[in-house]
Amino acid sequence: MKQLIIYITIMVLTSSCSPDKGNRLEYALRFAENNRGELEKVLDHYSDNPEKLAAARFLIENMPYHYGYESWQQDTIKQILADAVKRKSVYGEDLLIIDKKHLDKWSSYSHYNGEKIYDSKIITADYLIENIDLSFEVWKKYPWNKHLSFDDFCEFILPYRIANEPLSNWRKKYYEHYIPKLDSLYKGTDVIDACSAVNQVLKKEWFYYNTNFSLPHLGGDYLFTTRVGYCRDACDVATYAMRSVGIPITTDYYIYSPDLRTWHCWNVVRDTTGQCYPFWYTKDEIARSVTNDGRRKGKAYRDCYGIQNGRFSKWAADNAVLPFFRNCFVKDVTDNYSGSNEISLPIAVSGCKYAYLGVFKNGSWEPVDIAQIEKGHAVFKNIEPDIVFQLLYSKNGNIETYDYPFVYDKQRIICFKPDTAQQETACLKRKYPFQEYLFKYMNRNTIGATIEGSNSPVSGIKHLLYRFTDTLLTNRKAISIGQPCRFRYLHLNSPLDHRSELAEFAVFRDTSETQAIPLQLYRNVEGLYPTDQYSAKCVLDGNPLTFFMSKEYNATLTFDLGKVTEIKKILVIPRNDDNFIEPGDRYELFYQNGPDGWKSLGQQIASSKELYFTVPHGAIFWLRNLTKGQEEQIFFIKEGKQVFSCDINFSKENAS
Repeated sequence: MKQLIIYITIMVLTSSCSPDKGNRLEYALRFAENNRGELEKVLDHYSDNPEKLAAARFLIENMPYHYGYESWQQDTIKQILADAVKRKSVYGEDLLIIDKKHLDKWSSYSHYNGEKIYDSKIITADYLIENIDLSFEVWKKYPWNKHLSFDDFCEFILPYRIANEPLSNWRKKYYEHYIPKLDSLYKGTDVIDACSAVNQVLKKEWFYYNTNFSLPHLGGDYLFTTRVGYCRDACDVATYAMRSVGIPITTDYYIYSPDLRTWHCWNVVRDTTGQCYPFWYTKDEIARSVTNDGRRKGKAYRDCYGIQNGRFSKWAADNAVLPFFRNCFVKDVTDNYSGSNEISLPIAVSGCKYAYLGVFKNGSWEPVDIAQIEKGHAVFKNIEPDIVFQLLYSKNGNIETYDYPFVYDKQRIICFKPDTAQQETACLKRKYPFQEYLFKYMNRNTIGATIEGSNSPVSGIKHLLYRFTDTLLTNRKAISIGQPCRFRYLHLNSPLDHRSELAEFAVFRDTSETQAIPLQLYRNVEGLYPTDQYSAKCVLDGNPLTFFMSKEYNATLTFDLGKVTEIKKILVIPRNDDNFIEPGDRYELFYQNGPDGWKSLGQQIASSKELYFTVPHGAIFWLRNLTKGQEEQIFFIKEGKQVFSCDINFSKENAS
């Protein structure tokens, strides 16, 4: 029986992606096996309503591909998240903190170990009929859908599921909750204004972000009461709410951003003109614009409920194509964000039919686009400018590089080809870009802070040892004490009307920083975040990535040296990402040499906050910290300094 199911699944997918489509409805009914009768009830129910019958056929014909994951483990994890939400265990405004004991036990669990439950096997006629009827009601009710085509209705309003969440009876619940709110807030005809009205309601209903666990999409029932999860789950909340009231909406995403080292998704609402406008409901207001949100995408895609007629569909049954690009339910929507363009790249590999574009990922390249090789060239369409891409091909199951990394600047291809005959000296200060949020973390509660010494923990004379007045541009502030001083207690005072925010605090008897004096906190200071991971003890744990932020303003951290001790040096490490060059750590620098891959330029143990390497001109580089850390981004050298890939803006330079 299992082999029959697999066979039918393959037949449905390959046949449904073929040009003539075949008898997809019959395939779907056969795939349902014992549940076939439920699907046939739906078709019979709408036998005298051609439009609803067509909608039912659309859902049923595509249904064999759709499923959810279920397991008792994911139910347990979802309860852990719900409990943390009830406790409001939140970091910052919207990041949910999970107790370490739960992280230790469940962070290694993968939802892919759960059971796949195919919709076709369990869905009921009543469930489908209710979804179809409510979808049609809101489609026909609101004036902004007057020109929404049936095909767009089927993708933007009709689907009963979003991705791989457990099936739930969500639509009526959201419909009854949001219809009265929308009708009271907006009575016009503009879908963007209607979407904005619902969006304002959603913003007031909170959402907490958490990415600690491997879970499928959480599902409509769960998210109705427990707003928590990844960016995709926030998108799901908006999708459930908007679709339930007839606002055509879906979700777009990128596979991997080399700038941010992750994937990301966001919602788009379809305007009456057919244009899709992006937003992320917890962060954005909705407007008629496709502005850059600061996340470079490379390529943008959309998962659809129904089979797409785009280029992926013709490769659905070709095992020579990487799996993502055989998915005929994916639509390339990059032109919505970067406009239309086309580049032709020469490539000649014996026996290879396909080429890929990759973006940098942890020392390798993540394929994000595909093109067929014809007459020694691969033509890629609609790629984002100012992204470092690498041409790739697949051989014996391995991803190989071809030629050199390049950037497309809307007019030309700029190739990073190393010139080993022309050498230059590069000054390296970081392995990952210094971004605005990090500058804020390092300085917002630092400038104006003071360090005092005393021989009494709470009373008596305190001597000012240092006042922070300069902007910090690195993560280590070493303070030399010029004149001899002997104290038992040191007091770190936050700036006036600011919190105390700090990663590490250390004290030394000499200036070499070889042996820190053991310290203890004289008394605990309550942290802003209510878990041990963010307690005041973090400033003494030797880990520059953990940090403390006080709950109260004008806070003082008092450190006990155990006895009156002569002090020569104090080291303060502000909250930071630990991606600066760290003295004592071992580093290795690579440059990309086309088909030869990454070539090492040697290793160094840092003796200061800078590294100096002699490098070939014109190359792309990758710096690794072999001692610790994972965050890395490629860069090139301009006038001896690093320019990280996230800062490339050749197209703007050309325009100016």
